[in-house]
Amino acid sequence: MAAPFRTYLDLTNTIIRELNEVELTAGTFSSAVGLQKYIKDAINRAYFDICTAEDKWSFLSAGDPSNDYYGNTNIETTAGTRWYDLRSSQTIANEYSFVDWENIIVTEEGVTGKTAPFEINRLQPLSINNWQRLYGIQESRDKSSSQTYGIPRRVSYKSSRK
Repeated sequence: MAAPFRTYLDLTNTIIRELNEVELTAGTFSSAVGLQKYIKDAINRAYFDICTAEDKWSFLSAGDPSNDYYGNTNIETTAGTRWYDLRSSQTIANEYSFVDWENIIVTEEGVTGKTAPFEINRLQPLSINNWQRLYGIQESRDKSSSQTYGIPRRVSYKSSRK
């Protein structure tokens, strides 16, 4: 059986009770001092240690768990747009602490006018240097020819990726 949901106040008071100290309330929590403040800080540090131990904790996701892509970020794309800078679209709600370059997919799911079955493709990651070496000339030709668009097959990253 799963443990019941615990709040920061509940966790703090659990330790405070073990030490036979006066428990905090919602009203006194923010102004805690002494041992009570130390316990709050220790719990907070432990939480941050847990969060930074792994890049992909699903409980840190800001998504909807009923969504098939829970824990992931969707980036709306436009036909004909060749480059997207992930940093330019970041807000506090979608700041990317980790990008799993090996598991980026492109899908038609959720696209207006598209119905199942949807096309879903995993994009091959390449450093920008390798992309320029392998596909740069073809990119120049494509830009100067008719504007017919294909399905993305690759994703590029700067060489200094995590």
